[in-house]
Amino acid sequence: MIGGSMNTHQIDLRVGNLDCEHDAAAIERGLTGFPGLVEIKIYPKSAKVSLHYDPAATSEEALRQKLQEMGFPPQEGMASPPKPWRNP
Repeated sequence: MIGGSMNTHQIDLRVGNLDCEHDAAAIERGLTGFPGLVEIKIYPKSAKVSLHYDPAATSEEALRQKLQEMGFPPQEGMASPPKPWRNP
């Protein structure tokens, strides 16, 4: 993180179309340099993005909109867990 005294907020989002390292790299390239964004962590295996941002410089909505424009729409809620296996 840049600067230890900065008051940052964190959002953790599940995003669509994120399923490999190539997609993770595309998200990182697209968000690098975004005003107010301090730190990006991307987890392609779980399709999640963790963003630390300065609320004085940007908003959660602006970050969600940027991801949407890049083709990685934020998803509401979490995927339902797989149903337990049952023998017929």
